[in-house]
Amino acid sequence: MSLTWIKNWAPEPSNQQHVPEKSESTAVMESLLMEMDFQIKEKDRDKREAEVEEKRKISGGVDYSWLITQPPKGYQLPQLEHLELEELCSKVKPAECGQVITTFRNMIENVREPNEVPKVLRACVLQVLERRPKEETMSEWVTKRATSLTSLRLRPSTRVAPVRCDEDIEMQAPSRVMSAPQACTFSREQGARALSLPEFSAHSTNEYELPV
Repeated sequence: MSLTWIKNWAPEPSNQQHVPEKSESTAVMESLLMEMDFQIKEKDRDKREAEVEEKRKISGGVDYSWLITQPPKGYQLPQLEHLELEELCSKVKPAECGQVITTFRNMIENVREPNEVPKVLRACVLQVLERRPKEETMSEWVTKRATSLTSLRLRPSTRVAPVRCDEDIEMQAPSRVMSAPQACTFSREQGARALSLPEFSAHSTNEYELPV
């Protein structure tokens, strides 16, 4: 077996590394933090421009900003606060991300200091989390289920129980209930009356005349 055939058969290793997909919570957290970083940079720029304008007014209108070789360093959020904010932002659902960003942009318009931007974002996230409907726990669901079953069992039934036939007969015709000897006598009388001929009699004014 030649080495050329083995080389052609074996798959070549791919130079592209597989990038793991981000979870929804991670994507939402990164979006909120990127929005915060952008607003911090904007506030830093506005603050520097305001300081330069103030210095120009003090120096009599002469601009010395071109003499600055290195721009001043902007505001940096402390690492511990950044981690806490990451954990808080990861609790936001994707459907709530747009609401947080909209509220954050509306509230940030009146902020001037860059160090106030993270506080505003924290307040917006907490506001959305507090307004979220409370999820029902397993114990609460079991208690609610047991209560509904108990109320269902205690509810009175609307079904009408049928009356027994013998009780109905006794209630409707109590006078016809008789003992065994009376029943036998009544049966013999009915039978004898059925087999005998009907009796006919004619009344006459003369007691010696025969009946016609």
